[in-house]
Amino acid sequence: MFVNHVLKSQDEIITSNYGNRTYTINNRQVSDFHNGIDLVSKSVANDEIIAYSDGIVSAVNNSVSGFSQTKGAGNYVYINHNNNYQTRYLHIKKDTIKVKVGDKVKKGQVLGTIGLTGWATGVHLHFGVYLNNTMQNPLDYLTGKKAIESTSQNIIYTVVKGDTLTKIAKQYNTTVEKLVKLNNIQDRNLIKINQKIIIPTANSYLKTTYQGTSIVDALKSINVDSSYKYRSQLASINNISNYTGTAEQNTKMLNMLKQGILKISP
Repeated sequence: MFVNHVLKSQDEIITSNYGNRTYTINNRQVSDFHNGIDLVSKSVANDEIIAYSDGIVSAVNNSVSGFSQTKGAGNYVYINHNNNYQTRYLHIKKDTIKVKVGDKVKKGQVLGTIGLTGWATGVHLHFGVYLNNTMQNPLDYLTGKKAIESTSQNIIYTVVKGDTLTKIAKQYNTTVEKLVKLNNIQDRNLIKINQKIIIPTANSYLKTTYQGTSIVDALKSINVDSSYKYRSQLASINNISNYTGTAEQNTKMLNMLKQGILKISP
Protein backbone atom coordinates (compact mmCIF):
# COMPACT_ATOMS: atom_id res chain seq x y z
CA MET A 1 0.00 0.00 0.00
CA PHE A 2 2.73 2.47 0.98
CA VAL A 3 5.53 3.37 -1.44
CA ASN A 4 7.06 5.89 0.97
CA HIS A 5 7.73 5.16 4.62
CA VAL A 6 8.14 6.96 7.95
CA LEU A 7 8.79 3.89 10.14
CA LYS A 8 12.00 1.93 9.88
CA SER A 9 10.18 -1.42 9.68
CA GLN A 10 8.38 -0.17 6.55
CA ASP A 11 5.23 -2.09 7.51
CA GLU A 12 3.06 0.75 8.78
CA ILE A 13 -0.52 0.19 9.94
CA ILE A 14 -2.96 3.11 10.14
CA THR A 15 -4.61 3.47 13.55
CA SER A 16 -6.32 6.80 12.87
CA ASN A 17 -6.90 8.44 9.51
CA TYR A 18 -6.75 12.08 8.44
CA GLY A 19 -10.03 13.97 8.78
CA ASN A 20 -13.05 13.98 11.08
CA ARG A 21 -12.98 11.36 13.83
CA THR A 22 -14.51 10.36 17.15
CA TYR A 23 -12.52 8.58 19.86
CA THR A 24 -12.39 8.01 23.61
CA ILE A 25 -9.67 9.48 25.82
CA ASN A 26 -9.64 9.89 29.60
CA ASN A 27 -13.01 8.10 29.72
CA ARG A 28 -14.75 10.70 27.56
CA GLN A 29 -15.72 10.80 23.92
CA VAL A 30 -14.05 13.42 21.73
CA SER A 31 -14.84 14.47 18.15
CA ASP A 32 -12.32 16.53 16.22
CA PHE A 33 -10.55 16.97 12.90
CA HIS A 34 -7.36 14.92 12.77
CA ASN A 35 -4.69 16.92 10.96
CA GLY A 36 -2.42 13.96 10.31
CA ILE A 37 -2.34 10.18 10.23
CA ASP A 38 -1.49 7.85 13.15
CA LEU A 39 0.77 4.89 12.45
CA VAL A 40 2.26 1.88 14.21
CA SER A 41 4.41 -0.97 12.96
CA LYS A 42 2.88 -4.33 12.16
CA SER A 43 5.97 -6.17 13.45
CA VAL A 44 7.99 -3.88 15.77
CA ALA A 45 6.56 -2.69 19.09
CA ASN A 46 8.83 0.32 19.53
CA ASP A 47 9.73 1.13 15.97
CA GLU A 48 12.05 3.95 14.94
CA ILE A 49 10.78 6.95 13.00
CA ILE A 50 12.51 7.87 9.74
CA ALA A 51 12.44 11.02 7.63
CA TYR A 52 9.97 10.98 4.74
CA SER A 53 12.35 12.92 2.49
CA ASP A 54 15.51 15.02 2.48
CA GLY A 55 15.19 18.29 4.37
CA ILE A 56 16.30 20.55 7.19
CA VAL A 57 15.12 20.19 10.79
CA SER A 58 13.20 23.34 11.72
CA ALA A 59 11.79 22.47 15.17
CA VAL A 60 12.41 19.92 17.92
CA ASN A 61 10.82 19.34 21.33
CA ASN A 62 12.01 16.77 23.87
CA SER A 63 10.43 18.08 27.09
CA VAL A 64 7.39 15.80 27.53
CA SER A 65 7.71 12.61 29.56
CA GLY A 66 4.27 11.10 28.98
CA PHE A 67 0.60 11.97 28.57
CA SER A 68 -0.13 15.70 28.56
CA GLN A 69 -3.33 17.62 27.94
CA THR A 70 -1.52 20.93 27.60
CA LYS A 71 1.29 19.80 25.29
CA GLY A 72 -0.77 17.81 22.83
CA ALA A 73 1.97 17.17 20.26
CA GLY A 74 4.26 15.69 22.89
CA ASN A 75 7.84 15.44 21.70
CA TYR A 76 8.23 16.20 18.02
CA VAL A 77 10.45 16.89 15.03
CA TYR A 78 9.51 19.21 12.16
CA ILE A 79 11.40 18.99 8.86
CA ASN A 80 11.26 21.63 6.13
CA HIS A 81 11.50 20.35 2.58
CA ASN A 82 11.67 22.01 -0.81
CA ASN A 83 8.83 24.07 -2.29
CA ASN A 84 7.40 25.09 1.10
CA TYR A 85 6.60 21.56 2.29
CA GLN A 86 6.97 20.55 5.92
CA THR A 87 6.58 17.12 7.56
CA ARG A 88 5.82 16.71 11.25
CA TYR A 89 6.50 13.72 13.49
CA LEU A 90 4.66 13.83 16.86
CA HIS A 91 4.43 11.89 20.15
CA ILE A 92 8.08 10.78 20.02
CA LYS A 93 9.43 8.91 23.05
CA LYS A 94 11.40 11.21 25.37
CA ASP A 95 15.20 11.25 24.98
CA THR A 96 15.18 9.25 21.74
CA ILE A 97 15.33 12.19 19.31
CA LYS A 98 18.54 12.02 17.29
CA VAL A 99 18.45 15.36 15.44
CA LYS A 100 18.54 19.06 16.30
CA VAL A 101 17.33 22.25 14.67
CA GLY A 102 19.39 23.09 11.60
CA ASP A 103 20.45 19.52 10.86
CA LYS A 104 20.27 18.39 7.25
CA VAL A 105 18.56 15.01 7.12
CA LYS A 106 18.30 12.43 4.36
CA LYS A 107 15.30 10.34 3.36
CA GLY A 108 15.14 7.30 5.67
CA GLN A 109 17.34 8.84 8.39
CA VAL A 110 16.29 7.85 11.93
CA LEU A 111 14.71 10.70 13.88
CA GLY A 112 13.65 8.95 17.10
CA THR A 113 11.35 6.25 18.49
CA ILE A 114 7.54 6.16 18.48
CA GLY A 115 6.10 7.00 21.87
CA LEU A 116 3.19 8.00 24.06
CA THR A 117 3.83 11.67 24.77
CA GLY A 118 1.30 14.48 24.65
CA TRP A 119 -2.40 13.98 23.87
CA ALA A 120 -2.25 10.33 22.83
CA THR A 121 -4.21 7.16 23.59
CA GLY A 122 -1.39 4.73 22.80
CA VAL A 123 2.15 4.39 21.48
CA HIS A 124 2.24 5.57 17.86
CA LEU A 125 3.57 8.11 15.37
CA HIS A 126 1.42 11.02 14.26
CA PHE A 127 2.67 11.99 10.81
CA GLY A 128 1.63 15.29 9.26
CA VAL A 129 2.30 16.98 5.92
CA TYR A 130 1.91 20.72 5.33
CA LEU A 131 2.19 22.77 2.13
CA ASN A 132 2.51 26.53 2.61
CA ASN A 133 1.50 25.88 6.25
CA THR A 134 -1.77 24.26 5.10
CA MET A 135 -2.65 20.71 6.18
CA GLN A 136 -2.47 17.97 3.56
CA ASN A 137 -3.68 14.37 3.68
CA PRO A 138 -0.48 12.41 4.52
CA LEU A 139 -1.91 9.23 3.01
CA ASP A 140 -1.56 10.77 -0.46
CA TYR A 141 2.18 11.16 0.12
CA LEU A 142 2.72 7.73 1.67
CA THR A 143 0.92 5.96 -1.17
CA GLY A 144 2.69 7.98 -3.86
CA LYS A 145 -0.44 9.73 -5.11
CA LYS A 146 1.37 12.99 -4.39
CA ALA A 147 5.04 13.74 -3.81
CA ILE A 148 7.24 16.38 -2.24
CA GLU A 149 9.13 17.74 -5.22
CA SER A 150 12.87 18.41 -5.00
CA THR A 151 13.62 21.29 -7.33
CA SER A 152 15.37 23.75 -5.02
CA GLN A 153 17.68 23.66 -2.04
CA ASN A 154 17.27 25.65 1.16
CA ILE A 155 20.33 27.14 2.80
CA ILE A 156 21.01 27.75 6.49
CA TYR A 157 22.14 31.12 7.83
CA THR A 158 23.93 31.33 11.18
CA VAL A 159 23.04 34.43 13.19
CA VAL A 160 25.95 36.71 14.11
CA LYS A 161 26.20 39.68 16.48
CA GLY A 162 24.14 42.61 15.29
CA ASP A 163 21.77 40.58 13.12
CA THR A 164 18.03 41.16 12.99
CA LEU A 165 15.42 39.32 10.96
CA THR A 166 14.91 42.51 8.94
CA LYS A 167 18.60 42.63 8.07
CA ILE A 168 18.71 38.94 7.14
CA ALA A 169 15.52 39.21 5.06
CA LYS A 170 16.92 42.19 3.15
CA GLN A 171 20.21 40.38 2.57
CA TYR A 172 18.44 37.43 0.96
CA ASN A 173 15.71 39.41 -0.81
CA THR A 174 12.96 37.75 1.22
CA THR A 175 10.57 38.96 3.93
CA VAL A 176 10.53 38.80 7.71
CA GLU A 177 7.12 37.13 7.50
CA LYS A 178 8.52 34.27 5.40
CA LEU A 179 11.45 33.77 7.79
CA VAL A 180 9.13 33.74 10.81
CA LYS A 181 6.79 31.17 9.22
CA LEU A 182 9.51 28.92 7.82
CA ASN A 183 11.49 28.83 11.08
CA ASN A 184 8.55 28.75 13.54
CA ILE A 185 9.91 31.88 15.25
CA GLN A 186 7.71 32.96 18.16
CA ASP A 187 9.20 36.44 18.74
CA ARG A 188 10.43 38.16 15.59
CA ASN A 189 12.38 40.64 17.74
CA LEU A 190 14.39 37.92 19.49
CA ILE A 191 17.04 35.91 17.66
CA LYS A 192 20.25 34.63 19.21
CA ILE A 193 23.87 34.47 18.10
CA ASN A 194 24.60 31.10 16.42
CA GLN A 195 20.86 30.46 15.89
CA LYS A 196 20.23 28.65 12.59
CA ILE A 197 17.84 30.40 10.22
CA ILE A 198 16.49 28.51 7.22
CA ILE A 199 16.33 30.77 4.18
CA PRO A 200 13.54 30.25 1.62
CA THR A 201 15.33 29.96 -1.68
CA ALA A 202 12.54 30.13 -4.25
CA ASN A 203 13.34 33.15 -6.43
CA SER A 204 15.93 34.33 -3.85
CA TYR A 205 19.13 36.17 -4.55
CA LEU A 206 22.22 37.03 -2.55
CA LYS A 207 23.27 40.63 -2.05
CA THR A 208 26.14 42.40 -0.30
CA THR A 209 27.41 45.93 0.36
CA TYR A 210 30.98 44.59 0.31
CA GLN A 211 33.25 46.87 -1.75
CA GLY A 212 36.35 44.66 -2.08
CA THR A 213 37.52 42.42 -4.92
CA SER A 214 37.35 38.91 -3.39
CA ILE A 215 34.30 36.72 -3.90
CA VAL A 216 35.40 34.63 -0.93
CA ASP A 217 35.54 37.65 1.37
CA ALA A 218 32.28 38.98 -0.07
CA LEU A 219 30.44 35.76 0.76
CA LYS A 220 32.02 35.69 4.23
CA SER A 221 30.83 39.26 4.80
CA ILE A 222 27.23 38.08 4.60
CA ASN A 223 27.90 34.88 6.53
CA VAL A 224 27.46 32.59 3.50
CA ASP A 225 29.50 29.47 2.76
CA SER A 226 32.52 30.62 0.72
CA SER A 227 33.96 27.17 0.02
CA TYR A 228 34.91 26.15 -3.50
CA LYS A 229 32.16 23.51 -3.42
CA TYR A 230 29.43 26.04 -2.70
CA ARG A 231 30.86 28.59 -5.16
CA SER A 232 30.70 25.84 -7.79
CA GLN A 233 27.01 25.34 -6.98
CA LEU A 234 26.37 29.08 -7.26
CA ALA A 235 28.24 29.15 -10.58
CA SER A 236 26.12 26.34 -11.98
CA ILE A 237 22.87 28.01 -10.85
CA ASN A 238 23.95 31.34 -12.36
CA ASN A 239 25.15 29.96 -15.72
CA ILE A 240 28.86 30.50 -15.06
CA SER A 241 30.02 27.53 -17.12
CA ASN A 242 32.81 25.09 -16.26
CA TYR A 243 33.65 26.82 -12.99
CA THR A 244 37.24 26.32 -11.86
CA GLY A 245 37.66 29.43 -9.71
CA THR A 246 39.42 31.59 -12.30
CA ALA A 247 39.76 35.33 -11.72
CA GLU A 248 37.31 36.03 -14.55
CA GLN A 249 34.69 33.65 -13.16
CA ASN A 250 35.06 34.95 -9.62
CA THR A 251 34.82 38.57 -10.78
CA LYS A 252 31.61 37.80 -12.66
CA MET A 253 30.15 36.11 -9.59
CA LEU A 254 31.23 39.01 -7.37
CA ASN A 255 29.64 41.59 -9.67
CA MET A 256 26.38 39.64 -9.68
CA LEU A 257 26.51 39.48 -5.87
CA LYS A 258 27.04 43.24 -5.57
CA GLN A 259 24.14 43.89 -7.94
CA GLY A 260 21.88 41.57 -5.95
CA ILE A 261 21.26 39.25 -8.90
CA LEU A 262 23.26 36.18 -7.75
CA LYS A 263 20.63 33.43 -7.55
CA ILE A 264 20.75 30.82 -4.78
CA SER A 265 18.23 28.48 -6.38
CA PRO A 266 17.54 27.43 -9.97
